[in-house]
Order: sequence, then C-alpha cells, then structure tokens
Amino acid sequence: MCLLTGQPLDLATIARDYMAEIDASGAKVFVSNVVVMEAYFACQHHYGMPMAAVLSGLHTLFSMPIFVVHPQLIGLLSIPDLASAKPFPVS
Repeated sequence: MCLLTGQPLDLATIARDYMAEIDASGAKVFVSNVVVMEAYFACQHHYGMPMAAVLSGLHTLFSMPIFVVHPQLIGLLSIPDLASAKPFPVS
C-alpha cells in the first residue's frame, strides 16, 4: 500500500528501497489478484483515495516491468472511465 500512497513515509521509503534492490537483481515480484483487490479496497476505504486515482495508481504501479500480474489486469485497468463503470444493470 505504501508504494501507492507514500504513507507512512518510513515504510514507503523502505518499500521503495526494497523494490530497487529486487529490480537491480533482475528478479520479478508476483502479485496475485487478491493482493490487487485488497490494495484497491484499502486505498479507497482506509486512505480515502478517489476510485479513479486508485485505478490509475494500480495501473501505473503494475505496468512496471518488475511486477508479474495476471495477463488481463493491465488491460482491465486501462479501460476508459472504469471508475464510473456500473458492473450490473440498474433497473
């Protein structure tokens, strides 16, 4: 979460340094769909981030070559106006 929010600052710094070490080693970080969903929820619920900002942040973060995510995730996060999409028809 701290990679997306920058909060708390001390943990965000540690996380960025750790990711830089992994990147320098050439290793990859696998991120499961459950982790992506938890990050989405936590950013909105606990940090009060707007939905569009969370989706954009997740897209930017998981587009980095160090991350390995489900192959459809980046395409899903790229859908225009995803933040205002209604998953079920309203009757």
